[in-house]
Formats: sequence, C-alpha cells, structure tokens
Amino acid sequence: MKYLADWNAFKENGSFNGNLFEDLVKELLACMYPNVIWEQTKKSWDGNKDFVSKGLHSNEKWAECKCYKKKLDLKVLAPTLVMSTVSNIKDILIFSYSEINTNAKRKIAQFAESQEATIIVYENEVLEELILKYQDVLNIEIYFPSFKKCTYTDLALQNQLSFLNSRIMKEQSWRELKKERLRINDIIKITVTVCNSSLKSVDCSLEIKKYEKNMAMLTPSKIDSVLKGGEIKCYYFHMQINHYDNLIKMPEVYLNKMKILSAFSITCDWLLETPLVGYINECEKITNVLNSSQNNILVIHGRSGVGKSRLLKEYYHKMKSMYPHTFLITLDLDASLCNWIKLLIANLYDLPIIDIAFAETQIMDTGSLLTNILYNSKFQFTVHKNEIIRLLLSKIASLPRRSTPTSAPTSKKKSCTIKTQEIS
Repeated sequence: MKYLADWNAFKENGSFNGNLFEDLVKELLACMYPNVIWEQTKKSWDGNKDFVSKGLHSNEKWAECKCYKKKLDLKVLAPTLVMSTVSNIKDILIFSYSEINTNAKRKIAQFAESQEATIIVYENEVLEELILKYQDVLNIEIYFPSFKKCTYTDLALQNQLSFLNSRIMKEQSWRELKKERLRINDIIKITVTVCNSSLKSVDCSLEIKKYEKNMAMLTPSKIDSVLKGGEIKCYYFHMQINHYDNLIKMPEVYLNKMKILSAFSITCDWLLETPLVGYINECEKITNVLNSSQNNILVIHGRSGVGKSRLLKEYYHKMKSMYPHTFLITLDLDASLCNWIKLLIANLYDLPIIDIAFAETQIMDTGSLLTNILYNSKFQFTVHKNEIIRLLLSKIASLPRRSTPTSAPTSKKKSCTIKTQEIS
C-alpha cells in the first residue's frame, strides 16, 4: 500500500479482520453501482463469493473479498473461478488488500478469455485509489481513524497499462520456447497478459512486428481492444514455422507502440516431415464427419505406424487458427479414463486442476456435474457416463470461433479435436 498507510483497524490479533474488509467493500460497491442492489452472502459456505448483484437491468455480478497479508496465489482464487463457471457468471469483481501474484493473474486472464467473462481486480494501490475516489461518501473514519481527507486529483494517479508477461511457447509441449529446438511445421503460441492498473478504461493495441518470412501468421498480427479499469486480459497470437533456417528469429511484440518483447533467435532442426499425401482430402473427410448432425466425436483407429498421429497433427494445424479451443490430448497407456476425462473437461472450461483434498473443503457442493468430475474424489464416472457425454458435447458446441483463414478447411459447426488411440 502506498497512499493509505494506516490499515491498523483491519488488524486483529496478528491477522486481518475479514469482516471489516467486507464492510468496506460493501460501501464501495454501493458507490460504484448506485442503481444496483448487492446482497451479502453468508459468512461460511458462501459459494466462493461475498456479494451478488440483484440489478433488474444488468447481468448478475459477483464480488469476492480477500484480506490477506501475503500475495494471493491461484489456489485461493480457484474456487471462485470454478463456482462462477457452474453458475454461468460473466462479471466478477475481486477486491484484495494484497497483490495477486503473476501466475494467478495469468490464469485469471486465460480463464476470462476462454469463458468470455470480464474479471476486474482491485488490489493494493488500485484498491487505495478506489477508496480515495469515494472518500467523501464512505464512512472512512471507521476504517482509517487517522485519515485526513485530501484532494483526489492531487495524487496524480494516472492510467497505467501494465504488461505482466509475454510467453512464447511451443504449442505442443507448453514449455518456454527459449529452451526448445523448433522443427518445420511447429506451431508457436505467443501469449500476452495485460493488466489495467487504474480505474479508467484504457485502449490496448497489441501488434506482432518483424517476423521472418519462414514464419506464417495463423491469427491477425494486430489486436485492438479496450480494458476496463482494473481488468486483466490475455491475448494470443499463433504462428507456424514453414521454412527451414539454422536460426529462426522470433518476432517483436508491441503494446500501444511500445516494444515489450524484443526479438531473439531459436535454433531450428532440419527435421522436415514430408507432406502427407492426400492429407487435404482426409482433413475434409474429418471435418465433414465432425460437422454431421449425428457425429460430434470422431475416433481414428488403425495399426501401429499407419499414420494416425500424423493425420491428427496435420488436422490440428489446420484447425488451430479457426478454433481457439482446439487442442491435442495424449494419454499414457496406463492412465485411467477418468483422468483423461478430467483433463479434457479442465481444458474445455479452462479450470485449474487443484488438490482434491483442498477443493473438497473450499468448493461448495452444488450437485454440479462439472465440480463433481473435477473435485469429487468419490464421483463415479461410469454411473454418470451419459451425463458426461452430454456435458462435453454441449460445451464443444458453444466454443467461440475465429475468422476462417483461406488455408483452413471450411467448417460450419464448432468442434474440438480429440486424440484417441486404439489398444489391441
């Protein structure tokens, strides 16, 4: 904290008073949304939210309060993300005394993008700015007894678009690309997470520049958007290596015309896979099957070495630029079907796989199939197999689609590529 030094009223017996912090947030919400009624949830088993909006002309919003001394990690926030998915909540406000660590912010941003949700974070100094903005309306002497009112504009708090991190990763392995050797046809994923550390909306323009001729953009090279005050967003760029060179220079990334990622070179291996004969026709066949009214899941089987994995890889490359949720899942032969289903569901909903013991104490039992699959150690998958299939197909059908590039096969319906293996 920078502007409000006296937080002693929130400290009680060496720990923070969460109830008093919720009272402060309740007043802030009333100031921020004067035409919205906010209902406070019960203190225990609150469904991982502290306030629920009841406005007649707006979507339901959740507000979660965290008064911790240390930085918040993903484990603390994961239950709120999970329960918001179950309840189909698209607007989440997080109020936190301490900062949220970078990994948790990155996951929050990815979750918001996949769920088409808006997540606003008021943490640390941003929370202070919010308090100071409404200092004349709040019962501020209750929370800050020694506080002396000041002119809000004198603080010179400005819009601050903070660049959290940029990851360039090999799509297949999800490891940092700097540690990898590239091959022809490899797809790389550039992930940029941006946080608006102010209360005002800020224009955000991300652009990929100076990429090599041996790299093809699978997504637009420029993204323009607006971040609301306190909002965290995640942006993706996909590129494919299509020509060999000893060293391949990665592109530069710019945020509002400011360079945030400088170019660096990656070693490329001369391991060019020969073109798959007839793969275009085969990809079209796969697309037609997945688009048929009776088939949304396709199983490809055959003898070892016949080319199943290669065919799926080619199709995956073609579909990745069209569908952000296209992914490959491989499973060890000794892995259980239950683990595969958990992994698939977690990827589709972009929900974290957290420790079952922790989840069972933190995530409210709503009878939701989604939470049972991921976080119930006693859940019987075989008993609920039909429900699981319906859940999968429903989610797959609702996935967002990117604009179709000219090089990709035509598809009318949403789909997800599932890698399977026949065991004889």
